[in-house]
Amino acid sequence: MLLGVPRPRLPGWTARIGALCCVCLPAIAAADSPPSLVVGAETPGVIDLVPHVAVLVDPDASLGIGDVIAAPWSDRFTATGGLPPTHGFTTAAVWLRAEIRSTSNLPQEWLVELSTARLSHFTWFVVHDGRVELVQEDGAVDRQAQAAATSRFPLLRLPLPPGGSRVVYGRARSDTSIRLPLTVATPPAYARHDVIRTARDMAQFGFCAAIAFQSLLLGGLQRRPLDRRLMVIALAYMAYASIYNGYLPVFWPGRPLWLEKQGLMAAAGIGTFGFIGFNLAAIGAERVTVLDRGIARTATAILVLALGSLLLFPFAIAAQIMLTAMIVALLASLAVVVRSFDGWRLDYAMVLLPGAITTVYITIMRLEALDVVPPLVSEQRLGQFALPVMLTGFSLAISSRQKNLLEAEMRLAAAREAESAARLEALRFQINPHFLFNTLTAIDALSRVAPGRIPAIVERLATFLRLRVLPTRAALVPLDHEIATVRAYLDIEQVRYGDALAATYDIAPGIGDCPVPVFMLQLIVENAVKHSRETDDDLRLQIGAHAVGERIVISVANPGLLVAAGLPADTIAAGLGLGTKNIRERLALHYGPNARFSLVQEGDLVVARLDLPRPRDGV
Repeated sequence: MLLGVPRPRLPGWTARIGALCCVCLPAIAAADSPPSLVVGAETPGVIDLVPHVAVLVDPDASLGIGDVIAAPWSDRFTATGGLPPTHGFTTAAVWLRAEIRSTSNLPQEWLVELSTARLSHFTWFVVHDGRVELVQEDGAVDRQAQAAATSRFPLLRLPLPPGGSRVVYGRARSDTSIRLPLTVATPPAYARHDVIRTARDMAQFGFCAAIAFQSLLLGGLQRRPLDRRLMVIALAYMAYASIYNGYLPVFWPGRPLWLEKQGLMAAAGIGTFGFIGFNLAAIGAERVTVLDRGIARTATAILVLALGSLLLFPFAIAAQIMLTAMIVALLASLAVVVRSFDGWRLDYAMVLLPGAITTVYITIMRLEALDVVPPLVSEQRLGQFALPVMLTGFSLAISSRQKNLLEAEMRLAAAREAESAARLEALRFQINPHFLFNTLTAIDALSRVAPGRIPAIVERLATFLRLRVLPTRAALVPLDHEIATVRAYLDIEQVRYGDALAATYDIAPGIGDCPVPVFMLQLIVENAVKHSRETDDDLRLQIGAHAVGERIVISVANPGLLVAAGLPADTIAAGLGLGTKNIRERLALHYGPNARFSLVQEGDLVVARLDLPRPRDGV
């Protein structure tokens, strides 16, 4: 049998090396014993006992109280260094020892608490002058057998005689990770501390319940998927916190013990499911690519397999699988959020920040369980910070997103109104008696000199009228539709101007399905024809459309000068007329600041450009 005395939190193989060192150098280990805790009648509040605690790890869990209070094992306890002793999932038994000495002239009762609710087996021993005065079984399994408990946590009532002392031992074994924070207080101080702690926990539970109830109402009444996912997160983490903090035995004394183990990790896993779904819904379908969905589905599959491990493996193994799967899933979900980044907004920040905090929280839990990092902050305190931050952030993200959707709906309504005005404007300018008169006059002239061209002209007129007059509720139409309309319009105009009017088209392949505002290209071409006719007899138009990164650039170039015909500077700055003013207003309504229209002089050409955002692939 090999027994050891490692420093707290060291892995099992290191514990065995430490055991050998302690066998060879017992004097050094003995010198590492911490000082006694001295208490008196004036000692206030709740005292942290950890700096006065020594630890002994029994890898084979074979030592009894008689062994550890006698040499050589009594000399092999080591000080904690001021940090709560923490060990990962281990089959070893962990012994604690602390001496509490009273300076009071009166007998006093003190309460010693181990603030960890889920240890399977924990036993208190009170020793005086080498004699065991009290043995108290206080682990989760022991409490289940006793069907009674005076506290959510293992609690020892320690009477101290005037000027006397007692040595308190504790023995912990569990299939959970082992964390052993100890405190000492008088009964009145402990009662105040417990009331404040319980009130803080109840406030946390109440906050989660309020978020869940609000999300249930909004998700049900308004059918908002974000609220439904937030409800799942709130309920899952409320269940997790209640089990972790020891409230389940209070509300359900006869609960199955496995519920405190597998149920805890299942609640955390379900909350992570809700987290992934919330992120996807918060990003929005318009920004989630096929790759993003693949990442989210992979993370979900990993969580499903991890949840299955809770039914197939012992808790000590399944919990490690579950914690690892949660970290992987959370990181994958955050990667999807980061990939969707297209500029800082409140809703984006309120999804990313709580997600990052939650991921750090789960990662710290995992690393502490593996004895990789020291227990600098208790998991309870981390949870009390992480949960409200996450739920508050997600609630703000929902509010911001709903505000953005409302503004988008208002812009869409205004855009539709502008579309109607633009349609009437187009009908007034293009489909007016003068336009039809010129077309019919051209047809009449052709009937005498070239009757064979009449069917083509009538067909072009019919095409133009169909494309322009056909009712549509769409504010955006495919680029190919707008190009076809422009071709029909220019074909008719060419009848009037003959060879003086020519148009060339440079349309990049693969962008014909990109949506553009209806009538917009038509208005630009009309302006080009109108102003070219005013400045030059030769009407040569160059119409192009190309993809530039994540944007579409559409250009119309015609010969001429921006300053021709004595136009005032303010007219030029406004876009040379009512048509281009309409273009700018509609772009603002459709895209906000994400689209631009420019009118510039390039050599002997006037170039009008539309710079529009291009929908992402996979949407």
